[in-house]
Amino acid sequence: LPLVALEAGRHRRAVVATATGGLPDLLAGGRGVVVPAPDLAALAAAVEATLADPEAARSRAAALQDHVDAHFTVAAVAPLWWDALVG
Repeated sequence: LPLVALEAGRHRRAVVATATGGLPDLLAGGRGVVVPAPDLAALAAAVEATLADPEAARSRAAALQDHVDAHFTVAAVAPLWWDALVG
């Protein structure tokens, strides 16, 4: 799990990342910006674009927070773990 991105989402922060690990799935659907790895020019351009459009960044951050709250909080995950352990 991309812990830093999950924490950023929990705190409603915009995320720009390279397409590694679980980041593409976490940031899909307008929840963040993902660029190909290891394209540093694309990463820099995505960061600049995010800073230049704070309203879009806020919207993506809110969507990420909603997703993290729905799928990755203790309240969301604990019942799944409980069912796996007991079942």
